[in-house]
Amino acid sequence: MIRFYLRRRLNMMGRGKPFLMLAVGILLSIALLYSPSAPSGQGNGPDRVKQILAIAGVDSQTYKNILRSGLPPVHRQADLPPEGYVTAFMRAVFNVDLANPRSLFGQGMTAVGAMEALAASQVESYPLFEDESIVEIPDVPPEEPQAPVPEPEPPVQAVAEGAEVIIINTHNAETYRATDGVSKKEGENAGVVKAAAHLENVLQQKYRMRTERSETIHDYPEFEKSYTNAAVTLEDMLKRNPQARVVIDVHRDAGQSKPLTATINGRKTAQIRLIVGSDARLPHPGWMQNREFARQLAEKMDELYPGLSLGYRVQSGRYNQHLHPRAVLLEVGNDLNSLDEALAAVELFADVLYQVLRNTEV
Repeated sequence: MIRFYLRRRLNMMGRGKPFLMLAVGILLSIALLYSPSAPSGQGNGPDRVKQILAIAGVDSQTYKNILRSGLPPVHRQADLPPEGYVTAFMRAVFNVDLANPRSLFGQGMTAVGAMEALAASQVESYPLFEDESIVEIPDVPPEEPQAPVPEPEPPVQAVAEGAEVIIINTHNAETYRATDGVSKKEGENAGVVKAAAHLENVLQQKYRMRTERSETIHDYPEFEKSYTNAAVTLEDMLKRNPQARVVIDVHRDAGQSKPLTATINGRKTAQIRLIVGSDARLPHPGWMQNREFARQLAEKMDELYPGLSLGYRVQSGRYNQHLHPRAVLLEVGNDLNSLDEALAAVELFADVLYQVLRNTEV
């Protein structure tokens, strides 16, 4: 605040320098004329003041106006010691008491204050600040003409290339017992891959969205390497589609005693839960971006198709979601659902995804 105060005062003093020089000259002349060492025989004090004002081109009324602006009078003190003139001058012109450093930041209307007020009255717009933070003000002369700023050219619209939506299956063998009679079909592209294929088809045919999907098997022969294998596939797909907006990994849940179903628009449909990875076990600094995207999807499902969503869940795994800020794991029903229920669910989810992306810039 101190630096800002001094800087502003100095800027304003620069604009009022002619007035300040005139006022200081007048005060110095008065101090010298009334001092004990002043030469004699040159007329009385008032006459000499009028002569000096006349030489300076200042009439009596202008001098009175300056005095009324706040210039303090200077009184002759016969017993003032020689070093007292400096102290008296500083107090008269700048309202500064050399014995009191706090007076350097006083708000009194002195000669400097009068010149600031006069200079400020000549400026059309006087900067005002609503807080007391230190503000760096550029030293640009107000009279300096400003070069015209060219209008920015409209950005060139990039031609969309590659897929908008990437779809994979980390656990290809997961399937639906009500349809296939088993929960897994080892080494095969089973029920969840068929659900992923249907999701892609709806996005392409109904919503005209560009997609890329992989049927590379990641969970066989070594199930524990599923996500490591899927990461290789996903990285390759992202290289081919650097503008991809979404990555969806389609799974189904397990371990419940009954299927996860809802009736929406008169059709029995599997329910969907979104899984979000975190940085609990592996580095994943952007995991909250994935969580935000999952939140948007869950809210849109509740808005458009109440009962479809089971919400989203944050878990300790990373699930390769560190590779894209809008990657989400989609659990479509559980192993007790039927394939038809899963297909109905992804049809509704395709609409949800389209609506969310349509209102999202990136």
